[in-house]
Amino acid sequence: MSVPLSILTALASGFPAPQAVLNQPGQINVAQWGLVEERTGNPEVAWALGVLPNPVTRSNIIGLRHANPNIRRRRVAIASLMWGYGISGARWGAQWVSDVSNFLGPDLDAVLAACEANLTVGAIAEAYQLFTLPGPRDTELEGYRGIGSSFFTKILYFLARNALQDSSADYPLILDTKVSMALSQLTGYRLLVRPESYRPRPDSSAYVQYVKTMHAWAAKLNVLPEVIEYYFWAEAAKSGSPLWPTCQAQHALDFP
Repeated sequence: MSVPLSILTALASGFPAPQAVLNQPGQINVAQWGLVEERTGNPEVAWALGVLPNPVTRSNIIGLRHANPNIRRRRVAIASLMWGYGISGARWGAQWVSDVSNFLGPDLDAVLAACEANLTVGAIAEAYQLFTLPGPRDTELEGYRGIGSSFFTKILYFLARNALQDSSADYPLILDTKVSMALSQLTGYRLLVRPESYRPRPDSSAYVQYVKTMHAWAAKLNVLPEVIEYYFWAEAAKSGSPLWPTCQAQHALDFP
């Protein structure tokens, strides 16, 4: 952890303020989500389109409340996807509408209830595995077409932050391709792989290690862990970012 922490310490002056991260907006694509609502007849999609601010922020989703926990969890999951597709620049199409519509089926309430139950006792790997399937030779596969790690880790993050607002325990964090790219720069792995290798593969054990490491770094640097996650997301592919040059300079010292 020492080499990446040295790099993060050098970069920490450029970290955003916590409130800037929690106010990170995602633009809801009303037209495409309207197609999802038409296809599913899901009242919570209709509610989100009619009630959520647009753009919607992390804080908006974390603060969602409802007396019925099934409705609250479903609204959090839907808002997570709305926000996620609003920040990622994802390409929309008929297949995506179909994939999300299928994901929002009647079995989702049980999945989200089990997910939250696991998260409340710190069982992050078990919560993660609700969105994957067992693969060959002890690997994991994505459990829902079109809802890969980049998106279901957003659901894990928001569901935990929504349910455990007063908890000091480690909570899940978003792990998408940009964050993975930043981690590869931090460790020097970028020098060994092609860009297409940055996309996170389903792996609950590696994900738990990522969460624990990010929380440990955040504790050392006295910041929210999502501040580091956001910084990675914002800087990994940005032209002129200090992230990769700082990583290169440190790696040159540590691994001459």
